[in-house]
Amino acid sequence: MFVLFLKEKVEQKRQRLDYGGAFLLFVTMTTMMFIFLQLDGESFLSSYQLVLLIVILIFGLVWFIHHERKTEAPLVSFTLWRRKEIFYANIASFTTGSMLLTVSSFLPTYVQAILEQSPLIAGLTLTAMSIGWPISATIAGKLVLNIGFRYTALIGGVGLLIGSLAYLTLAIIPYSLWAAIGSFFIGVGMGFSTTSFIVSIQSTVDWKSRGEATA
Repeated sequence: MFVLFLKEKVEQKRQRLDYGGAFLLFVTMTTMMFIFLQLDGESFLSSYQLVLLIVILIFGLVWFIHHERKTEAPLVSFTLWRRKEIFYANIASFTTGSMLLTVSSFLPTYVQAILEQSPLIAGLTLTAMSIGWPISATIAGKLVLNIGFRYTALIGGVGLLIGSLAYLTLAIIPYSLWAAIGSFFIGVGMGFSTTSFIVSIQSTVDWKSRGEATA
């Protein structure tokens, strides 16, 4: 379908790579993740070593931001974040991404350990998300054209709220089917929200910045 229908004028030119920014981002993110792993109370590092890592993290982050603002071809263009649509869409995407990773990590364990179901049932409760997501994403593509990005995203927010409430009441309604219903609505919310946010971001930038803005 891409080959047949996607017709865009592509300007071929040699691109520069931001090796310095990539290295600084690697150092900063790796240090931050390592620090988080030491916060479980069983760290093998001394307090002085942990403080040193925090200093490296702060220094690396500040240096990365300074480097990206000065370099000719930045890995991250901070000018994009000045646009209100992109800023709020990324905040929302951060929230929905946190929900997605949390559900994927903890729901199967909860169904097995607390609801005492088999791994197969635990997997099926999570699979329900994959049913709601593509269905709602397909509908969202049409709704964006009819009612706009904002209202489509709000529908997704309602779906995420319903799914979250289903998880919240699992202690009262301890059934795997109820967990699956929650997953389904989380998938519905993700389909509506992520589709509308991605399209809105791509619509607010020029063609050359679409790849960077989407990322």
